[in-house]
Amino acid sequence: MHYVLVATPAYLAQHGKPLHPTELPSHACIYPGYGAYGETWTLRHATQAVQVSVGTRAQVNNSAAIMAMVMANGGIGLVPDFSARAALVAGRVVQVLPQWNFTEPYSGTVHVVYMPGPHLPQKTRALIDYLVETQ
Repeated sequence: MHYVLVATPAYLAQHGKPLHPTELPSHACIYPGYGAYGETWTLRHATQAVQVSVGTRAQVNNSAAIMAMVMANGGIGLVPDFSARAALVAGRVVQVLPQWNFTEPYSGTVHVVYMPGPHLPQKTRALIDYLVETQ
């Protein structure tokens, strides 16, 4: 899973858009509380890596809740890319520091839950194979 930093255009208009990771500590950052990285983030661009200690507006264990806070102009959210995709496509949020990659891996486990039975649907099998292959 890949993380992205997102914020609303209104939040960025009011607080400024960070141009470098070292500017993140001056922003209200919202991030998953389950990450081993905590409030110390490492971001990488090309061969450069920057480690910053961000203050926190909130640590939340749910990416939908983080997105809700972001959508309410609550700050810059760190979320899995799939959690932000719809809002990014619709233009409700923008990616912050898109040229920088958050380097910490997802620290949880992804589960695929499906109905038991003798016949596994092909689309479910294809999804499981894809997830295993791309981990």
